[in-house]
Amino acid sequence: MPESVAILCPNCGSRLKIEPYQDEVQCKRCGQRSLVGAWQQQGGAPAPTPHAAQHPGVATAAAPARSRAWLWLTLTVVALAAAGGVVYATVILPQQAERDAPKAPRSMFTDARLIPQKLDQEFDFPIKVEQIMIYEHQAEVAIARPSDDGRARVSRVTVRADRVLRRGAGQHTTTPFSIDDVDFALLPALLAAASEVRKNPDARPLRVGVERDDSGALRWRVHLGDNENVQVVEFDIEGELLSPSGDEPSPEDDAPGAEGDEPSPEDDAPGPE
Repeated sequence: MPESVAILCPNCGSRLKIEPYQDEVQCKRCGQRSLVGAWQQQGGAPAPTPHAAQHPGVATAAAPARSRAWLWLTLTVVALAAAGGVVYATVILPQQAERDAPKAPRSMFTDARLIPQKLDQEFDFPIKVEQIMIYEHQAEVAIARPSDDGRARVSRVTVRADRVLRRGAGQHTTTPFSIDDVDFALLPALLAAASEVRKNPDARPLRVGVERDDSGALRWRVHLGDNENVQVVEFDIEGELLSPSGDEPSPEDDAPGAEGDEPSPEDDAPGPE
């Protein structure tokens, strides 16, 4: 009894199994149909059927279809990768660079309204103060704190754009005033007016104080300094110019660069309340 024979597909080279009764075989991989009779007579490979020769797209559709699918998949992946690269380069990378870039500290001289905002966030009672001393990048504030034992207490704090540092406690030295009595938005105009009064091109703002004078009235005191001395210009709490004070000797803490320096790490530790 004739046995089945295994041959190779003439189109894709896949292995074909031909039974003795078959006169035509179809490749399961590529769909190619081939005649078996000629092969059995000549001992060669099966020849494609006339139908397959007349319609090659039918016999060989599977392989090109797979090739096109892989091509489209490859092109899609490349396009997505390119689009992702464009988004990263034009959107994400600039945002990351802006976020990681070192930022200059906010100036208290131009945005002193940070002071009451930060104090309101830090304390849960109405803020009354004895003195406010504003430097370029921070402010020193003496806050009158309520006390259950009736003793007058003062908390000394440093206000910065990013935090409030508690320095320690002390006793009252003058009558406190509400921080709401101070219009911090006046400060840039006061600095400009003080510079105009002194007419010293080498002088720069060192500090600005808000405190009571000997009569108990609230005053702005603008300290301007150069390499030799410190000049003081006074304004009332509404921003009206008073008689300029005389020059002051230049103490070490008024030297350029000294005002507004960051407290040492030891000073950053919370002080006793």
